[in-house]
Amino acid sequence: MLEIKDLKVVYPPSILGTKSVSLHVPEKSIIALLGPNGAGKSTILKSISGMLSTERGKIEQGEVRFQGSVINGSSPLNMGIKGVCHVLEGREVFPSLTVEENLRAATMLRNKDSAKTLEMVFHYFPVLKERLKQRAGYLSGGEQQMLAIARGLMTQPKLVLLDEPSLGLAPIVAKKVYEIVEKINQEQGTTFLIVEQNAHLALSIAHYVHVMTNGYTVFSGQANEVDFAHIRKLYLSEDSDDDASEQVV
Repeated sequence: MLEIKDLKVVYPPSILGTKSVSLHVPEKSIIALLGPNGAGKSTILKSISGMLSTERGKIEQGEVRFQGSVINGSSPLNMGIKGVCHVLEGREVFPSLTVEENLRAATMLRNKDSAKTLEMVFHYFPVLKERLKQRAGYLSGGEQQMLAIARGLMTQPKLVLLDEPSLGLAPIVAKKVYEIVEKINQEQGTTFLIVEQNAHLALSIAHYVHVMTNGYTVFSGQANEVDFAHIRKLYLSEDSDDDASEQVV
């Protein structure tokens, strides 16, 4: 479904987002993209969803292919139409709108069968049906994360990019969010690429894993074969001696 080869991303004036990243995301799979802060993981998601252009980032080398087509430099709108949904870090919802209004806002890209899609969303997130008329800003952190994912599902995506879905959540709530993601993948066949700091949590549902450090892919393999001692070593081995012009974000 998705193929990234030797990707180098630069932000102005001369800040590296990634140096050389290659990874593969098979259709109907859950992929964990792990690594320490500053490894370039979020830049990878932005390169796929088209959000890179909103930060004046540029793919300087390599390519991103989605369903066989090169999508380098595509806009967020075009990628949304192609079936890519990017759930940003930080539970980005419209706080002054109700839960229902947040969900309806996503149907601009997919008007067909919106009522059926809404019922599908409530199947996975019944708490949102209970909070339908409540303003999103008054939801708990976990409920806001569920709403952010649910709003993405309203676009009927083929690929969902999740950026740090457990960030700021209590462990029991984060575990519940991951259980729902796994259920959606199993029942709907939706593909997920998940950027996560909590390696244990991400690997509990992932089929494959890629590890990044300092702008490079340093490990790729099946999640059920991962050696956590090796993963920890990769997290700690990042070279911190690069100068400012080689900063990875």
